[in-house]
Amino acid sequence: MAARVAVAPALATPADINELLGSAGLTLAATDPEKLRAAQEAAANAAPPVRVPRERKPLPPQIDEPLIQVDTSRQ
Repeated sequence: MAARVAVAPALATPADINELLGSAGLTLAATDPEKLRAAQEAAANAAPPVRVPRERKPLPPQIDEPLIQVDTSRQ
């Protein structure tokens, strides 16, 4: 029986990843930290929207007259 040996996976450097992606016709998109920080600050400083409750329509008047049955079948 062969002894199992644990092998740590090799970590790829960003240059290796870019080379690998480039060979596949892809590019790696990365977020600019300065733009991210500016967007987070702008979001933190933005005032939350004011909630305006919806006004309900008035209910139609209640009809107190008796119901009438209508025959809709054709003869």
